[in-house]
Amino acid sequence: MKTLFKSILSVLVILAVTSVNAQQSANLLKVNEFVQTLYANCPEYQNNDQILKATDLLERTIIHSVALGEYPECPLLSTVGKKNKCNPDLDYSLLSFEPNNFNPLIYQFKYFDTAYYYYRVDGKDFIIEIKPKN
Repeated sequence: MKTLFKSILSVLVILAVTSVNAQQSANLLKVNEFVQTLYANCPEYQNNDQILKATDLLERTIIHSVALGEYPECPLLSTVGKKNKCNPDLDYSLLSFEPNNFNPLIYQFKYFDTAYYYYRVDGKDFIIEIKPKN
């Protein structure tokens, strides 16, 4: 467990140093669309409270451009749980992954943990960082 923590900490430090210009937050302009997609069949969740929560989550989701061979210790995005209770037709295909259209709300990321988490997008030059809540 200590080795995993040290590896993740190393990734954090290296990403912070090397990718300042090669990162972007999840697309905040699409927060309404992302919430509607996640809660397509649950209109009771399509409200301002959910928009505010989703905005916070998107602000803490950073997508880094990182060469495919780097940081092989990062778990793959495909291993993260998926949310499909309100929309069983969600598309989780990563074949045409584009950071600007990525909806992190449809995944069960550990947004409320105290640690940073990193996930490699399967077969792509991107690592997704999940920042802890302050």
